[in-house]
Order: sequence, then structure tokens, then C-alpha cells
Amino acid sequence: MYSIGKEFEPFVERQLAAGRHGTVTDLVHAALRLLEDHERRFAVLDEAVVQGMGDAAAGSVEALDPACEALLAELAAMPAAKAAP
Repeated sequence: MYSIGKEFEPFVERQLAAGRHGTVTDLVHAALRLLEDHERRFAVLDEAVVQGMGDAAAGSVEALDPACEALLAELAAMPAAKAAP
């Protein structure tokens, strides 16, 4: 058995009254799925940060300003799209 604490009771009651969840167990399952997804997203982000830091430490990254300038120059050189009649 688990206790969620008195501070969450009004929220739980509102959720049940609104019909969003049939039972407290359904609500807890939904909350745990959200938490699990949140943790998974943070794990992916953490991996990307570690990889980026490793790439930066290895010198295999380039400055953003020159890349942006090159992209803007390429876009400026493109012919303007013709407006539809």
C-alpha cells in the first residue's frame, strides 16, 4: 500500500470528479507513465550533452556563427519564390 499524502487529495478528487480517471489506481498509473516518459526524455538529453561535451573536448565541433553566416548567404542567393496568381 502506498500513501500519496494529504496535499494531493484535492487534486486526486478533482481528477476523479472530472472523469479523467476512473480510480485512484488509474490516476497513479497515468502519473507514473508520465514520470517514466519524463525520465526517458531526460536520459536522452543527458546522453546528447555527454556526447556534445566529448565532441567539444575532442575538437570535433565548429563555431556556430560561421555556419549560420554560410546558411544565410546560401538562402540569400536562392531565387525568390514567385507568388501564386
